[in-house]
Amino acid sequence: MLLTRVRFFLTQTKIKSTVKNLVVFPSFVIPIVMLYLVDPNSFSSTWKGRTFYLFFLWLLFLELILAWEKLTQKNLASLGTPRIVAISVMAFIPIVYVIVVNFLGLDQMLIEIGKQILTFCHFSLDNLQHWPISLEYLVLAIFFTSTIWLAYEVDGLKQFSISLCLLGAIGTIYMIDTFYPYGAFTPFQALVPFTASLAAQVLDWMGYKTSFLPYQVEGTPFLYVSGSSGSVGFGIGWPCAGVQSLFIYTCVILLFLKKSAIPMMQKLIYFIIGAIGTYIVNILRIVSIYIIAINQDMSAAQVFHDYYGELYSITWITAYIIIIILSRTITAKLSQLKTWLQKQTLSSDDPS
Repeated sequence: MLLTRVRFFLTQTKIKSTVKNLVVFPSFVIPIVMLYLVDPNSFSSTWKGRTFYLFFLWLLFLELILAWEKLTQKNLASLGTPRIVAISVMAFIPIVYVIVVNFLGLDQMLIEIGKQILTFCHFSLDNLQHWPISLEYLVLAIFFTSTIWLAYEVDGLKQFSISLCLLGAIGTIYMIDTFYPYGAFTPFQALVPFTASLAAQVLDWMGYKTSFLPYQVEGTPFLYVSGSSGSVGFGIGWPCAGVQSLFIYTCVILLFLKKSAIPMMQKLIYFIIGAIGTYIVNILRIVSIYIIAINQDMSAAQVFHDYYGELYSITWITAYIIIIILSRTITAKLSQLKTWLQKQTLSSDDPS
């Protein structure tokens, strides 16, 4: 009797159909959970770590809520057998990848493959140890995207564009730094001297003494800062200057604005203001690293660099999008209120 009632409930509420239509999403969570179980410490670092997987899942969850009505109307069970098989394969490959790399010794094979590629292309081997995680981000991004596309077609890619773009952007940035360590990637490095000089100016305003040494360390500008608690100096590469934050911001904000009904001129204004804000946050990030290094030690500065510093930009980007949404919502409500008050005024002035 109880089983019959449960079946009746599932049929009436269409929960069973909903579960079938959303079955691909647990396959995104499983490999990330497995990676956490294998190496939880890797999730405590944003730079060349796995913290961004948590941001990916968070964004994916938000996009899933926003697209819930459309996705639940999609009938995956009606797809042809070849396509269902293709979806299953694409969804299963990331899980297999994590297993073979972390449990069956493929990690050493990947290191050797990366070494061969870097050597063949005459790249530096200094960041060879970061090759596996750079590749891991790209593998997950490619197969997650393929799964969404096969299951929900182009409309699905639009619905989950922000989370997928974040994953792909991080993988691309890590891979660029793997192939071009330190300041070797000149298109990104070109922005660093100006950013570092602005950070030095802020530190000067705060009472610290700063100077650029006349030489560079491994192709990066060397900024020396001294204060009452000590002094410190190190080279600043494009990852330290937050160029990756500008890259992530550009991807996220363009996708967000593309999906919105905001007029084109306002979109341009929002983009410019957000880019300026992201750039300022990057400057404050460099300033914070130096202050921590001087007043505490290099170990604390390294922890900030690898984890908390990255959160500056992510927090700003998320907050900025929320600010846009709230400001437009409040403006719309005020406009409606103004219209209502005008109608009430006209109604009260009507002699009839």
